[in-house]
Amino acid sequence: MPSDLAKTINLDKDGGKAVPLYEQIRHQLRDSILSQDRFHDGDQLPSISLLARELGVNYRTIKAAYNLLAKEGLVTIEPNKAAIVRRKDVLAAWKASQKLSVSFVSCRHGDGYFVAASEGVRKFAQDHDIEYSMVEVGSNPDRFIEAVTNPGPDRNGMLILPLERPGYAAAVRQALEKDIKVVLIDRTLPGIDVSSVESDHFTGAYLATNHLLKEHGCPVYYFGLTGKPSSCREWVHGWSQAMYGYNYCDLDSYCIDIGISEEELTEATDNGLANDTQIAVKLFNTHKQKKYCIYAGNDFAARGIYAAADILGLKIGQDVFVVGYNDMPFASRFDVPLSSIAQLPSVEAVGYEAAKLLYEHMLGLVQRPVRRLLPVELKVRQSSIGITSVQNLQD
Repeated sequence: MPSDLAKTINLDKDGGKAVPLYEQIRHQLRDSILSQDRFHDGDQLPSISLLARELGVNYRTIKAAYNLLAKEGLVTIEPNKAAIVRRKDVLAAWKASQKLSVSFVSCRHGDGYFVAASEGVRKFAQDHDIEYSMVEVGSNPDRFIEAVTNPGPDRNGMLILPLERPGYAAAVRQALEKDIKVVLIDRTLPGIDVSSVESDHFTGAYLATNHLLKEHGCPVYYFGLTGKPSSCREWVHGWSQAMYGYNYCDLDSYCIDIGISEEELTEATDNGLANDTQIAVKLFNTHKQKKYCIYAGNDFAARGIYAAADILGLKIGQDVFVVGYNDMPFASRFDVPLSSIAQLPSVEAVGYEAAKLLYEHMLGLVQRPVRRLLPVELKVRQSSIGITSVQNLQD
């Protein structure tokens, strides 16, 4: 039975000529040693002969990997003993030698999500003595590309909340080529492998849709952006999987794209309310039903559903049952409080965890792109189960 450490090492033996096996082993062992919870000072790595046998490689291959780790100061090799981990001293030296300076480049300056996420970034930077600056570029592509490709001489890390536009992924790639560490906040960019910290959008959409299906036994409309950014694709995916689970497979007529781009939303002073209301009115007029169940991609889109229902004399929690996303402060302040998906422990945590992951990249604790998902929770209120159900629950 291989040791726990051997189980974590994946070797590309066919491609070993491009990346020698000893280098593959050295990099993976290095990641394990520098991870937050696997090793402590004084722990022993498996003996060279044992690890060689478990991995099916030559003794000299493991010895070469261990020797390189020793040169880095990550282990000491004592005669007739396994390599001894020296993690603490290396991390202390790295931290002492690094001047950590990061930029937060955002295309979404004018909304509450950005404010909360940036507060999380600020708190982490303050806690860890990191120089920190904000760069707001809005929907201007030239400003985004300039900010990302030329962040300044002392910037060694960037947090980016991007739009999904031509040239943006290429700009991020240029930053990576300059050895600037990058973490994306709450979305990914197609065609580029870079770390991100996101809410678990798929699970949130699935929970919201499944809740409405269980409560009301009828198909659920998706109402929101559908093509981009990546979070919206995850919402559609989660919604569709919940619908498939109830054998609703013809989804096209239930997927309502609100017909406004994220770029336009960043410039809209009403967060898209007029547009969302118009699309929701069209939904109600086109699909005549006694009861509507709707999962809205975010609470702002849900607000448009409320406004459209009011225009047409429909009652939220009686004729229209809706769940939003983000659990904005106004969600609980509607006359009929809005059920919504809350990001745990808060939107602020997305910014904090993104800054933490960037910090780990800059210190060498994380060396490959990772995608971290933060949990979500369904907050059930009257909009999705109705006033009578809420009263019964309270009784």
